[in-house]
Amino acid sequence: MKVCVAGEGIWDVGWSRNREDGPEYAGDVPLILAAIVRERLGRNRRFVCEGWTHAGLPHVHPPIADGWPRPPAEALARELLFAAAAASHRDDVDALVFVRDSRLDGHEDRRRACEQVLRECRVRGDRPPVVLGLAVQEIEVWLLADPQSRAAAFGAAVGNRECGTPEELPDPKQCWRTMLGEAAAGGGDGRFDAECRTRAIEAMRPKVVADSCHRGFGPFRQGVVDTIVPRLHPGHAAPGGERT
Repeated sequence: MKVCVAGEGIWDVGWSRNREDGPEYAGDVPLILAAIVRERLGRNRRFVCEGWTHAGLPHVHPPIADGWPRPPAEALARELLFAAAAASHRDDVDALVFVRDSRLDGHEDRRRACEQVLRECRVRGDRPPVVLGLAVQEIEVWLLADPQSRAAAFGAAVGNRECGTPEELPDPKQCWRTMLGEAAAGGGDGRFDAECRTRAIEAMRPKVVADSCHRGFGPFRQGVVDTIVPRLHPGHAAPGGERT
């Protein structure tokens, strides 16, 4: 199975060995996908992720409905539409995962605009299926939401501290950086950051994160369960089955 992951930057989608930041990083979103699959199926399942950043999204002109552009939230929806159009031109892609940060202010408008695009894609019968992920406020919220993830990333002394309500943190990225600096005693770099992210996500309990991040991670996790998990394990409940 091949999944295209459309994220904002390289930390979302990962990078290969030719970067100075470290030998390789799988990416926040591919690692989170693997964690959700592992949670549902009880073991790892092999799938391939191809990363698209915002800047590197393939340029394919999508079908655009009458009346475009719409209100400001549609800027994000337009990105989703272009990503879906690009994926539809690929015969080797089984699913598209589209993840973006979404500030709490205006989050519902962004969600509704993106869901309208997904409805239009379904009406046209576009393939492949799309999983939408809107991280409130930033994707670091998902890495910080589970105490088990924080302890695995930074050690118990740093990670066991409470972070507050995850989706209401004003600056989750800075919260992550502060804990990172404390764990590294001021000596952290890109390599150390990648190692901490990997440990955090590998220790993640997706159900715990979904309960804490019900606006963003909860719907994303369910989308992965409905769209990707059945394709990795055909006997698993298909969309419309049990939701836990």
